[in-house]
Amino acid sequence: MKALIAGPLICLALGGAPACAMDIVAALNASQQQKLSLCKVTADEAPEARVLQQSFKQLQDARATMDAPAATPAVRLLVADCEHGIQVLAGEVVVPPEVAHWDEGARLFVLAHELGHIEHRDWDRLMATYAYDMAQNTAEDALPQALSSVRAHTSVLKRHSEYAADKYALRLLQHMGRNGLDDAEAALLPIWSREDTPTHPGAMQRMAALVLAQ
Repeated sequence: MKALIAGPLICLALGGAPACAMDIVAALNASQQQKLSLCKVTADEAPEARVLQQSFKQLQDARATMDAPAATPAVRLLVADCEHGIQVLAGEVVVPPEVAHWDEGARLFVLAHELGHIEHRDWDRLMATYAYDMAQNTAEDALPQALSSVRAHTSVLKRHSEYAADKYALRLLQHMGRNGLDDAEAALLPIWSREDTPTHPGAMQRMAALVLAQ
C-alpha cells in the first residue's frame, strides 16, 4: 500500500484505485508525529535553546497563576527547525532557534500565541470538524461534497483560532505586567505586509483585532 496525501484527503492506493482512508483523524495525528520526527532538534545546551526555554518558563509560570490548573495541560517546548517554522506540533510548541535572537517582546508574544492554541485545544476542535464532515462511512460519491464542507468549516475555525490565540497571548503578557500590545506589534511588524489566507488573517487585521479587544 502506498499512502497518498492530497490536502485533507488521505487515501490508500489499493490495486491502483484510490479509496478513502477509514479514519481521517488517525491519519492526521500520524502525520503530525511524522512531521515532528523530521525536525532538526537544537541541543539543550545551545545558547538559543537556553534563551527560549527561559522565556517559555516565564510564560508557563504566569499561565499557572492566570488560569485554573485543571485548564492548563502540560506543554513542552521543542527548539528545532521544522517545516512551517513556529507551530504547535503533536501537542508541543515548536520554534526554530533563531527566534532566540528576536526582541524579547516579540519572542514572548509568539510563544504565548502558541500556548493559546494549546489552551484552547485547537487541534482537538479541528479534528472534531474533520471527523464530523468526513465520517468513516462517507460514500465515495459523497467525497467531493465532504471535502468542500471540511475546507469551508476548517477555514473559518482556523482563522477564529488565530484571533483567539492572539487575544490569549495579549492577556497572558498583560498578566505578566508587560505592555502586550507593544509585544504584539514587535512580533507582527516583520510580517506586516503578509496578506490574508483562508486559514490565517493578515498581520494588520490581527493587530487591529487586538486593539479593538482592549
